[in-house]
Amino acid sequence: MLEVRCGEAEACRLRALGLCEGASVSVLDTPRHCTLLDVRGSRLALGSAISAAITVLPLQR
Repeated sequence: MLEVRCGEAEACRLRALGLCEGASVSVLDTPRHCTLLDVRGSRLALGSAISAAITVLPLQR
């Protein structure tokens, strides 16, 4: 994950959940208006507004 572009309160909460710059995350699913992520072995569902504020870079396999 490269960057989180949202309000400070939202960014602080995401960092507390393990979503911080440099973290490796996997997109598990994108049903309707949310994104389901795997973050350090835990599943995390984010709404579309917060998901849009996160910049990621795909990893080379």
